[in-house]
Amino acid sequence: MAPTITPELRDSTGRTIRIPPDDNVPVTPRVLALLDAAEVQRLRTVPQLGFVRYAFPGATHSRLEHSIGVYALGRRALQGLVERRAVPLDEEAATLFMLGCLLHDVGHYPFSHVIEDLAALPHLRDRIAAFHHEAVGETMLLDSSSEAMRHVRDDFGVEPEKLVAFMRGRLRGEPRFALLSRLLSGPLDVDKMDYLDRDSLHCGVPYGRAFDRQRLLASLAASADGRDVAVTEKGRASAEAFLFGRYVMFTEVYWHHTGRAFMAMLKRAVLELIEDAGFSPDRLVGPAAGAGSPLACDEERAITELADVARESHAMAAEELLACIRSGRRGMYRRVLSLQARTTAQDPDATADVAAREKLVAQFRAGAPRDAEAALAHALSRETGLSIRSHDVIVDLAMRKDAGADFQVLRAHGRAERMVDLSPVARALFEQFDEATKAVRVFAHPRLRGQIQAAAARRAILSM
Repeated sequence: MAPTITPELRDSTGRTIRIPPDDNVPVTPRVLALLDAAEVQRLRTVPQLGFVRYAFPGATHSRLEHSIGVYALGRRALQGLVERRAVPLDEEAATLFMLGCLLHDVGHYPFSHVIEDLAALPHLRDRIAAFHHEAVGETMLLDSSSEAMRHVRDDFGVEPEKLVAFMRGRLRGEPRFALLSRLLSGPLDVDKMDYLDRDSLHCGVPYGRAFDRQRLLASLAASADGRDVAVTEKGRASAEAFLFGRYVMFTEVYWHHTGRAFMAMLKRAVLELIEDAGFSPDRLVGPAAGAGSPLACDEERAITELADVARESHAMAAEELLACIRSGRRGMYRRVLSLQARTTAQDPDATADVAAREKLVAQFRAGAPRDAEAALAHALSRETGLSIRSHDVIVDLAMRKDAGADFQVLRAHGRAERMVDLSPVARALFEQFDEATKAVRVFAHPRLRGQIQAAAARRAILSM
């Protein structure tokens, strides 16, 4: 093996941490000290998958478990790249990468993805930007009172500003940092490799574990320009299986209608509180302590915080939505209609579904989501004869995600081809992933269960 360039890459570091399914992760004393920092320890109670647990009861694992898993994979990936001389021996870059693996999710707080989704609304973008989990992590690591900052600086000899710049992708212009930055956050990164496998394990499904992780790690290489992660020809099949696993995990797990219903409910409640009650997400990031506080670590506490705001501000719709969330599946809004972006010859309603989807998306883009949902509630009341309030129906538009297939395969004689150009499998998955992200769902209050049929909802949308 090539000489190691940081203590974390040694085969024996003296201590191990055991995480599922059966990994013994070698850790150094300074890594253990960093893991014990308050900002990192709070991740023990930040769920990795949030509301997905209502569809898959085993999905209760933490962001801390995932972070240790990314560190373990990153360590093995970097060891292999150094052995194969795919990356230059650079102690600073290696240390930044290992720290990035441990701390990439340090800024996550309860329901952070819900808050981040609201940043897609133009009138909220500036108000939400500071509460993206990466921005919160940056705030934490640069805080002079942060335990994590002290360990990064004193134990690893790294300036927190440089670590943050690496983690946020600001150092990719420098060749010695570029590849490892993409190995941490890119189409084929150790973050995705871990969460697909780990989430699949805890959800009890096979989809995210169907790729050959050992083969994929052994096939990692530098792209033709040396700045990005690629795979050798031997790793092509494993990379295709990785892409397929990611696609199925999104369609069957991450975007499962049960989890999406709860997310849509919470998003609507938070939106009401922001627009009507002057609510600031810093109360979720760290009550009474401002953005970046290590206090924020509990989903039930976050729901209680939101319910207190709703009650104090007399935001009745938000208060009711939060009460429904707290009652679990009994209070869950029920799926009334799913609308796809593409027609199929086998589905007689497909053309009307596509038209209804386009109508809803146009409504949302033209004005505020609450106005569009109020218009839909009015149209549904007219169509069904029921008394439907504006917050009784919620529309869920999935956030667009990159299919993650834009990486190179290194072929014989030094040729390099993009995965989507070389592989029909990757190309088909790229197209299917794009279609899946365009799906729109309509959910209705549980008191309306069974009273609104899909055909009636479709007609109501088309009449808006």
